[in-house]
Amino acid sequence: MERLSIEVNGARIEMLPVSGGHFVMGATKEQHGEAWDNEYPVREVKLDGYYLGETVVTQELWQAVMGGAGAVADMPMTGKSWKEWMQFIEKLSEIKGMKFRLPTEAEWENAARGGMMSQGNKYAGSNDLESVAWYDGNSASRIHPVKQKKANELGLYDMSGNVWEWCSDWYGAYEKIDENSSVDNPKGPSFGSQRVMRGSSNSYYSRSCRVSCRLGLEPEGKSYNNVGVRLALDEAEVESYLEAERKRIEEEIRKEEERRKEEERRREEERRREEERRLEEERRLEEERHSEEELEGSETIIPVAQTTTSPDPSPSTAGQPALAGLIEGVDYNKKGVGWAIAAVLLTLSGGWLALVASIALLSNVKVNGQKYHKYCKGARVLAIICLILTPISMVLWSFILN
Repeated sequence: MERLSIEVNGARIEMLPVSGGHFVMGATKEQHGEAWDNEYPVREVKLDGYYLGETVVTQELWQAVMGGAGAVADMPMTGKSWKEWMQFIEKLSEIKGMKFRLPTEAEWENAARGGMMSQGNKYAGSNDLESVAWYDGNSASRIHPVKQKKANELGLYDMSGNVWEWCSDWYGAYEKIDENSSVDNPKGPSFGSQRVMRGSSNSYYSRSCRVSCRLGLEPEGKSYNNVGVRLALDEAEVESYLEAERKRIEEEIRKEEERRKEEERRREEERRREEERRLEEERRLEEERHSEEELEGSETIIPVAQTTTSPDPSPSTAGQPALAGLIEGVDYNKKGVGWAIAAVLLTLSGGWLALVASIALLSNVKVNGQKYHKYCKGARVLAIICLILTPISMVLWSFILN
């Protein structure tokens, strides 16, 4: 069994475990001389494990459950009727999904004695009342905040003095039992007109602060300014709550892990999309670069085509179309280049020979005292050669251009 801390709308309830076992209930030997008759007969009681509030219910916790304003956080809540306390416990149980209750008288006394860790003290936590309780000798007739005095063996505060505490039992005399037997989880009489109160208060004397002291008060229709409540829980109820809390925490962890994985998937998807956008942009830029290179290549070829196909050549290029066409049409990777060279040579040689023949036939210039007309025979030979070379060159050009 471990300490249980419960949060309720910003306020906290600290529930401490009390182990089950046997203890002697009532005015034990060390109480003789101070005990009242209603503290007898002494009997052995067996209890199951349970949980008890570290302190009485504070104003802060009441306000967190029931609403309202003006609460003093660590002051005990008092001045409420039995009915109001039952409404508080019912509402708290609904909020937390646990069945809170009041402790039985036997559970309260066992816890006040220190449970299985009891050192047999007269008061809850000590034989020195000043160290553990607010009572009429030191309280200045006022209620004090919780946890101002020393806790008992179990870590429970103010179980002696400060405010009385309601128990769930109807008030009545202890039943007589066999000295060699024990009572299991007693719950008091089945009916009555008063409920048990334990622990004494700031306005009562030291004798009432003993752990075995008991008192009965009418619960119905009355409010008591020095009576409060200390909450209790069954051990099985706490185990069920802890199991539910464990599952809730595991579910929250699972959901958080799913959220984390989903976030990672989302980020990975964003990274993937960003990478795709980057690659797409690179491809686009590469395509644009290739397009620009192709455009630049086509622009260097276009002027030549325009020059060779221009219908109105400029005077400086009027005699060049055939040559330009020749150069453009020749496949320099084939044997046709030889034909082209032959055609050019034949054309040039035929032209020069024709020029020389014309000069020889028409000129009257003397050379070495002789006139060219005297060489007309030679000129005729040249003219005949020109006539032969000209058609040959024309055939070659036709062959090349086709």
